[in-house]
Amino acid sequence: MNDLANTGDDLTGLIDDIRKITDNDDLKVVWDAMKIQWDRNARAKVKTFNELDLVNVKFKDGSYRCRVTKVNQKTVGVTILEGPWKGRTAKPAVRWVKKVTQDMLDAEREYQI
Repeated sequence: MNDLANTGDDLTGLIDDIRKITDNDDLKVVWDAMKIQWDRNARAKVKTFNELDLVNVKFKDGSYRCRVTKVNQKTVGVTILEGPWKGRTAKPAVRWVKKVTQDMLDAEREYQI
């Protein structure tokens, strides 16, 4: 993942160039390229997850601990383990899913003590 602080100038130039495009047919080429790259990025992110991984998923009403139940090409299926939605399944966008690490679990245990 690119750090926006390092690529900010490049993005500003790119956005300025896109704003200069006045023909929608030319703009469609840029849009199609962005969609293709978005799909590639999503597939690469999904490949980092495995079934039974413990993850935190951000929903509209909060963040909940979940278990990965299915890994598809561009999506991850999860079962919610806590909160009011416990037991339900969901297919959140990959950008809202974060793998739980051992460091996170250790920090959580220390906080509870």
